[in-house]
Amino acid sequence: MTLHQSLLVIDDHNMVVNGIKLLIGDQFEHFYHANDGATGIQLALKHHPQLVIVDYMLPDLTGEAVTREVRYHCPGARILGYSF
Repeated sequence: MTLHQSLLVIDDHNMVVNGIKLLIGDQFEHFYHANDGATGIQLALKHHPQLVIVDYMLPDLTGEAVTREVRYHCPGARILGYSF
């Protein structure tokens, strides 16, 4: 199995983060997560992940604002946004 470089999950619910890690985390060499948008942006700038999964409702920023910043600084990243 070929591993992808890295995954960043930005969600304030640890159960969701753990579920994503359990489902697809083993397909990535590196798994990063943040519980708020500002930390997520910092991790994206530091690690330039291949895939970023972003919750739309975060405690500090909207998923839209986070996506805009990540897209600007990491144009090669694929971004998946979701909301419950």
